[in-house]
Amino acid sequence: MNTENQNKQPNNSTKIYIEVFENLKEQKEFPAGLNSTMYWAYEESKETNNDHLNFYDVIWDDDVEPIVKICKANGIKEFSISSNCSGLIACIALFEKFGCKVCGLTETNDRRNVRSIIKTIPAIRIKVQ
Repeated sequence: MNTENQNKQPNNSTKIYIEVFENLKEQKEFPAGLNSTMYWAYEESKETNNDHLNFYDVIWDDDVEPIVKICKANGIKEFSISSNCSGLIACIALFEKFGCKVCGLTETNDRRNVRSIIKTIPAIRIKVQ
């Protein structure tokens, strides 16, 4: 894994599209009621050319239910979590409580490094049911 790809440029042509998040770019402030954790995962997933939504940062307990609702409302059937936070097991249990299922491992693009080089890293694959 950890394959470096210094020439890979964001093209925003991923399979991920959430209209309400796309429309935020025209607004001056983040509206109440939208989940900021999902928004930043969405933006980062597009910028790193992922074919799926990937959560690279901490997902708080209160984020889980809104994330599942947004996924269902936007036809997102699957996403991944590459966050290495220590509360990940409890977070995954909450996703299952709200109707998701862990379906093994996958790989995702990530750029959390000093030079912002996009690398492929492991992630947990989760299906929205």
